[in-house]
Amino acid sequence: MSIVLSGSGNTPAIEGELPELIDVVVTDGRSSTATIRVLPEFDHMNGAINLFLVARVTQSGVNQWLYPDQSGSVQTWDQKESTLQPAYSISSVGASVRGLVYSGTLDAGQYEIYVGYAAAGSALIYSRTPFTFTVTQ
Repeated sequence: MSIVLSGSGNTPAIEGELPELIDVVVTDGRSSTATIRVLPEFDHMNGAINLFLVARVTQSGVNQWLYPDQSGSVQTWDQKESTLQPAYSISSVGASVRGLVYSGTLDAGQYEIYVGYAAAGSALIYSRTPFTFTVTQ
């Protein structure tokens, strides 16, 4: 398996810096690890946030939207914000947060990763431009 990085989602977002995906690593030619770093807005520092991850995976021309829940299980997403569950809940966030997106073997396909967070009483802030990569076998 190889991973070809074809883009990055590191562009400005509404009222703050975009959460960014960092460190996509192929460790042994079969498995991979990806982590994220979120830079919350100043007003959200030291408060609680929910961190959201969404992947659009295209395999053999079929798109599927997925997200990890807090138990680590991957769920199918219907693209409705109201049904999206956080991957992580953080009780007190600092100037940045790092979290694991995925660790394991990926199937062949095109991957688009979106990252976002929501502070208590605030709207979801998310990456409008995905971090994209392709896995080939």
